[in-house]
Order: sequence, then structure tokens, then C-alpha cells
Amino acid sequence: MFCKNCNKEIDDNAVFCPYCGVKQQEEPQAQSFNQNNTAGFEQNAAQNINQNANQNTNQNPYAQPINQNVFTGNQFNNSINKPLNATPYLVFAILTTVLCFLPLGIPAIVYATKINTALAMGDMITAWDAAKKSRLFSILSAVIAAVLVILWVVLMVVIGVYWASTYPIDESIFY
Repeated sequence: MFCKNCNKEIDDNAVFCPYCGVKQQEEPQAQSFNQNNTAGFEQNAAQNINQNANQNTNQNPYAQPINQNVFTGNQFNNSINKPLNATPYLVFAILTTVLCFLPLGIPAIVYATKINTALAMGDMITAWDAAKKSRLFSILSAVIAAVLVILWVVLMVVIGVYWASTYPIDESIFY
């Protein structure tokens, strides 16, 4: 069976399309045909055509239109229709959690795992939002770790200089 809204193949027993969320209507049942009442048949056929036309235009008022960007401005730099691969986000999030700054790496992993869930449900908006947040937390984790390493090196140099000036080396012990 194919979805009536996005034309993607879905399960025959599906009530809603897993890609666009539109409710799938059941096949109209065959109406009883009375050969003596052809005018009634024509009227019923016209009503069915009008009803089907109305159902196709009003299937789901909350569904996102196909191939239309619903954002204004550059919220996602018009990249909502580009394919999204969650693997690099998850790898980067795990690496920044293990090697960099743990408190910001954990939310990066959480948002990176939400990408696949949103993609499986066909919700590209949530997937791109989770990818953006995962990338933000991963970059912040890496930057904070780099700053902490630089501060640690500076602190060790300062402590070494202070120690050397406070406790001078007695050269007589080397001879």
C-alpha cells in the first residue's frame, strides 16, 4: 500500500503513514447498485467523488507540506531537505565525552541518539534540531577541554618558575 499524501510504500495495516503522519483512509466499500435507480447511483457517485476530493485536500491540517520549507529566515540555512546522517554526530559526541569535557559530552550523546529516532519517525525538523544541539554540545566540550589543557600547562609553568626561584639548585651537590 502507498501513502495517499507522500506516496511512499507503507504497511498494508498502517493507520497512519510513518513518514508524513497522515491518516490512511480505508478503501471505500462498494455501494449497492439498484438497476432501477440509476439517478441515485449517479448522485451517490458524484457525492463519493466530492467526498474523496475533500478528504484529499483536508487529510491532516497539521501535516507539513511536501517539499516546502516552513521556516522563515536562516534557521537551518535551508538545509532541511538535505539528507542527515546521525553517525558522525554520535561518534563526535562519544569522543568529546571520553576525551574532553564529560558534563557537556553527555547531552551531546543524548541529542545524537535522538537524531535516529526522529529520522525513523520521519520528523526532519526534530532531527535537524537534535543534530544542531549535539554539534553545539560537542564543540563546547572540545573547546572547554582545550582551554583547560592550556590553563593547566600555564599553571605548571608558573609553579615551576616559582619553585625554581624559591628553592635554587645548589650546584655543589652535582660535583
